Amino acid sequence: MKIVFLETETLGNDVDLSIFDQLGEVVKYPRSNPEENARRIADADILIVNKIPMNESTLKLAK
Repeated sequence: MKIVFLETETLGNDVDLSIFDQLGEVVKYPRSNPEENARRIADADILIVNKIPMNESTLKLAK
C-alpha cells in the first residue's frame, strides 16, 4: 500500500507520522502545487492532505 502526504509542512513539527510506516510505503512531500499533484497521487492508495483543495477531477487521477 502506498500512502502519500502532499503537504507535511502544514502539519507542524509536533506530529509523528512514523505510525504510517507500519502500513506500507510512505511518501512525504513538504509542499505541493497543482502541477505536481497529478503525478504525485497517480499510484497512491491513500492520499493525506491538510489544506490543499481536492476535487473530483484531481482525485480521479489516483488509483
